[in-house]
Amino acid sequence: MPNLRHLILLRHAHAEPQAAGMSDLDRPLSATGKLQASAGAAWLKEHLSHAPRIICSPSLRTKATAQAVAAHWSGCNVHEIADIYEASAGTLMDVLDRDHHSPVVLVGHNPGLEAALALLSTGQSSAARGMSPGAIAWLTAPKNALVPGCAELKLFWPNQ
Repeated sequence: MPNLRHLILLRHAHAEPQAAGMSDLDRPLSATGKLQASAGAAWLKEHLSHAPRIICSPSLRTKATAQAVAAHWSGCNVHEIADIYEASAGTLMDVLDRDHHSPVVLVGHNPGLEAALALLSTGQSSAARGMSPGAIAWLTAPKNALVPGCAELKLFWPNQ
């Protein structure tokens, strides 16, 4: 539909635990996470008719997840946005509101990502039900400003 845009929320795939002296930003994907990222990328490629814009936090695990998706389309780039890291649901909505691309894939972190999904689809961030590592939520929303409850959850893929 021409008056709708597609917002795809992708929780980063499973990451290694934080080692002593390691910054949380530097946690890499685990072996399981690499498989999850690849599976999620293949699922998106199967469901998207053209390359999305991909935005992610500056963490190593979100960048690796995002790169797995980008690898499925020639010339598809990943754009890092610092505001996505440790973001609240409201901040994630603001990031999406500033990005008018469709489809856009936002690769982020919990608890903000699952709260944003709930806030966009139900109007209540407390309605979050969880997004496991690598899970994908596909929403349609109006092209105008995002407000709580404005989006419809079209597809959810748990990546298990």
